[in-house]
Amino acid sequence: MSVVRFTSGWFSLGPKFWMSGGRLFARTSLALRALSLFSHDRKVVVDPAASVVRIFTRYAWIVFRRRRIPFSKIECVDYRYGGVGRSWGLTPEGLRGTDAIDIFMVQLVLRDSGVHVDLFSFVGEGAAMTGVSGVLLGTDAAVDLQGDQEDASRNYVELLSRLIGVPIGRPVAWRRKAVQQGLMTKCLRCGQTIAIDREHCLYCGAEVFVTPRD
Repeated sequence: MSVVRFTSGWFSLGPKFWMSGGRLFARTSLALRALSLFSHDRKVVVDPAASVVRIFTRYAWIVFRRRRIPFSKIECVDYRYGGVGRSWGLTPEGLRGTDAIDIFMVQLVLRDSGVHVDLFSFVGEGAAMTGVSGVLLGTDAAVDLQGDQEDASRNYVELLSRLIGVPIGRPVAWRRKAVQQGLMTKCLRCGQTIAIDREHCLYCGAEVFVTPRD
């Protein structure tokens, strides 16, 4: 971020999701459907009563695909960051990104095959961490506009995890214990503080390496 960060849903594109009758519904946003001239649409229904995830997808206006995934087939929810730098500038730490497009991708990982099933991506304007120094050097704006893609994607992922009854990522026993203790770690690439149960940094996408404690 710069000096002031302003967050709004107007600066992001992601699925609309809601709870109804104990089920979690999500659908491609109207804006994205309009951008594709309504050729693409996806709807995902998580039904805890039936222990199943149903995925309905339409491609190229006339190609339809339906998929039914029982909860028992799902190992975990995969949640990863794939942002793209949009502008760069000089900071006291060297050349760094001053603006970015954030992309948070949500997938289901199947238990036996390890196949990743795409659900949705949350895309939006990101806020780069340049601080006051970036503003004083003239490489970043004083006010950073940011979408709510990170909060929205995290809320959706946490709902998926809770309703399906699977973890986010593949935490081993020591990671689960660390999470219960509320431990945090820092990304070696960008220095951001993140939860120890993350396999990849949500800010730069780097793999997170943490040495287990005895």
